[in-house]
Amino acid sequence: MPKGHTDLCPVATLEASLAVAAITEGPLFRRIWRLPPPRVPRGTRRKPVADRYRIGTSPIDADSIALIVKNWTGLAGFDAAGFAGHSLRRGAISSGVAQGVHIARLKQFSGHASLKSLEEYVELDEFRHNHPLKDIL
Repeated sequence: MPKGHTDLCPVATLEASLAVAAITEGPLFRRIWRLPPPRVPRGTRRKPVADRYRIGTSPIDADSIALIVKNWTGLAGFDAAGFAGHSLRRGAISSGVAQGVHIARLKQFSGHASLKSLEEYVELDEFRHNHPLKDIL
């Protein structure tokens, strides 16, 4: 995947995340959990703890991805019930169609077995908007 030129570049974001997490091999998307605050004796002031998170070595599962997508879409003000892990795939494919990426390249990118199965992911308005004969008909 080519590197973008904006702050939204997924390649740069992934590279930064891998560096911070010190991941050099294995699964990209792993379980992350927050550790409880350390116990301190009464009357003692609690010091800030920078290392409050742990990154596992096993990949997260599809259910976790769906929960993450639902959580963030809900926080963004959308109805989380309408989103799941496949929303990411559908959005990437629909965005590609909207930008005029050839459908065969999107099929290769997404790993779909057939164009027919890929079509189910693409918003119908995108097909009408980017119809190859729109300027001729």
